[in-house]
Amino acid sequence: MRPLKLADAENMLPGHCPHCGTDVDQASGVVDKNARNTLKPKPGDISLCITCAGLGRYTETLTIRKLTDIELADCMADPRVGRARQAIMMMRGKPQ
Repeated sequence: MRPLKLADAENMLPGHCPHCGTDVDQASGVVDKNARNTLKPKPGDISLCITCAGLGRYTETLTIRKLTDIELADCMADPRVGRARQAIMMMRGKPQ
């Protein structure tokens, strides 16, 4: 597994999580350790809410929508997604 890091937060147009309604005005991402330290979301990228661990997808206008059932199944097939969601839920003190 290659070394990763969390990129610096990037300001974005205000929006909200489609699952819990949390205001979203910044985004970050996981990048290779040697990559540039900024990462702006682009249409089609996956979003993971830091409040509720809900998964979404950035639209053409960079709002976040819920995933379709197929998209959700594809994301959940990646063990890194499950670990990231579990870490958020543990941090928030929510049952897993």
